Amino acid sequence: MRKLTEGDLAEIKRLIDNPKYGSSDRARDRARTHLKALGLIRFDRQSWQWEVLPAGRAKLAEERG
Repeated sequence: MRKLTEGDLAEIKRLIDNPKYGSSDRARDRARTHLKALGLIRFDRQSWQWEVLPAGRAKLAEERG
């Protein structure tokens, strides 16, 4: 898997900190679309919030060092 951009990493961190807040700004939408395609996050419709999957948490830890 290729390295994630700083925007991707920042979006993972924001979703960990506040999973219900996924603002509708283009950069964040693009980052979430990319992260979903990579299987790092998903949206849980029952709880109506974003979920950072274990692979996403591992990738964040790996890239942040």
